[in-house]
Amino acid sequence: MKIEFKKVIRDNTKLSFKQNSLSIDGKCKKLTPSLVEVKLSMIGEIEIDCVRCANTIDLGIDENVELKVCDGYFESEDKDLDVIECFDGIIDFDQIVNSEIESIMSDYHYCNNCKQEGE
Repeated sequence: MKIEFKKVIRDNTKLSFKQNSLSIDGKCKKLTPSLVEVKLSMIGEIEIDCVRCANTIDLGIDENVELKVCDGYFESEDKDLDVIECFDGIIDFDQIVNSEIESIMSDYHYCNNCKQEGE
């Protein structure tokens, strides 16, 4: 799902879409002409591999994501690190969700058998 920066309004724009087995609901609103606040809720499951035995497991996801998207370079004195810079005037929510999923998948996840063996 993609939205052009110029189509985001100052009031909350509601979002709802599915990506694979995840349901994503949220909202976005324009803070400045080049900065949009995004709040998403991701619920569902993703398949990942156990880091010990490499068996595939289903990981339940219930995550809230809050970040800002900037049209162009972001400069701030706040040191706000949750900002995605876009240079084509389009907010790509699929890319945002994929980035969050990759972040979750980069953690260490164990299947139930490996968790029990480790105890």
